[in-house]
Amino acid sequence: MDFTLEFIRSVVPAVVVFITVYFLLTRYFEHERFKAGAIQMQSTRDKVLPMKLQAYERLSLFLERIRFENLMFRLPQGDLRKANWITTLMIAVQQEYEHNLVQQIYISEPLWNIIDLARNEVFKGLYALSEIYEHSEDGNDEVGKIIEHTNLTIQKALSAIKQEVGIILAT
Repeated sequence: MDFTLEFIRSVVPAVVVFITVYFLLTRYFEHERFKAGAIQMQSTRDKVLPMKLQAYERLSLFLERIRFENLMFRLPQGDLRKANWITTLMIAVQQEYEHNLVQQIYISEPLWNIIDLARNEVFKGLYALSEIYEHSEDGNDEVGKIIEHTNLTIQKALSAIKQEVGIILAT
């Protein structure tokens, strides 16, 4: 019995110390793992944020470049027939879109859908212009309405970009 009592007196403190050390080390390593993960996430965010901001800048530039006024300034009609000129403008819009297509991986899906909608509205406007020019030479009032509508759509897309950038920078 003496031996058992001595054994318990020796082993119980060792077991208590072992359990205490085990739990302390477990919590310490868990905390260190969490801290390392947080540092890694911050590092990743610091690397990705500039790329995301650049994507927003490029998409803003894309929207500005597909405004009718800017398209017409960059690609003057010259001696092209109006139908050919409108086709040239449509090709320019599509090329701009394809050039910026990869930027969608850096922005939210709803924002990409808004930008895509703006591009589609520009196409619809160009198509409507081609219809106007095909059927009459004097459609200035209708042309003005088409340009105003597409510019409004582009402006809404630009506002959506600014809003999303504001949210990203606030976090």
